[in-house]
Amino acid sequence: MVAMAKIYSDSEEASEYRSSASNFNSAIKQLEKQLDRQTGSNASINDTIESITFSAKTVMVNYLLMERAAEAALKQYEVSELKYSAAQNKYSAGMFTEADVSEAHAAMLDAETDYQNYKKQSSSLRRDLFDLLGLNDDGSVVIIEPSEPDASSVNAFIEAIDFSADLDQAVNNDAAVQSARHTASSSTADMELKEVSEKEAVGNASADYNETLTLLHTRYEEYTGAVSAMAAAENTYQSMLRKKNAGMLTDADFLSAEADYILAEKEHLSACMNLNLACDNYLLMLEGIV
Repeated sequence: MVAMAKIYSDSEEASEYRSSASNFNSAIKQLEKQLDRQTGSNASINDTIESITFSAKTVMVNYLLMERAAEAALKQYEVSELKYSAAQNKYSAGMFTEADVSEAHAAMLDAETDYQNYKKQSSSLRRDLFDLLGLNDDGSVVIIEPSEPDASSVNAFIEAIDFSADLDQAVNNDAAVQSARHTASSSTADMELKEVSEKEAVGNASADYNETLTLLHTRYEEYTGAVSAMAAAENTYQSMLRKKNAGMLTDADFLSAEADYILAEKEHLSACMNLNLACDNYLLMLEGIV
């Protein structure tokens, strides 16, 4: 998937693939940590279920966002079709050159390719999700978007975080830390090695906690920004809709407005789901599950 992001020069499409790749890497990391944990005495079926559930949520987020991206790309393709048709008509009327028509045609083909790429990636993500869950996809399953986070509750949760207590809990429950502490040592050399290993594990666990906490704050800020942006997008869309109904807007312009609105919805949805994942990830880290 990372390689696919490098193929596309268009910044928006490349960003979609980089985002999916980043989320997948995060999910894989969680599963790897859980597999490592299973080798220890503290492994549990519930922990494994929690870890796989979190990974499935991550893949689901990618799938839903890619579906929205495909929906917006389809609108842009429809816009490009109208513009290509208009270019042909203007060429017939002597108002456009062949170069103008060729440019409109190329833009239409590019838009079609973008849409097909998004749909292909969406289908791939859906397969990944069902494979992760061990289910067969007969096409009848509808994946529903998660509910809107309660911003006030999330803010209260973040404000109530006791950094020192949560850091200690996360470190003490970390699988690598527990493994290092439970390693038998029968000689002075073994004890020194155990001390070094434990110190390194504690340092890594502390860094992971700080990273997770920082991500939680970042996701909350992104969510509050996305809520404001969505409100502005809603106002803009309603204004364009009124102009369309009054005959003051062309079909192409309104389709472009629809595409912009869908993209705003996608960004809002992304912020919602990323905040939910960040909250889940924080709580699971405290338990040593991720």
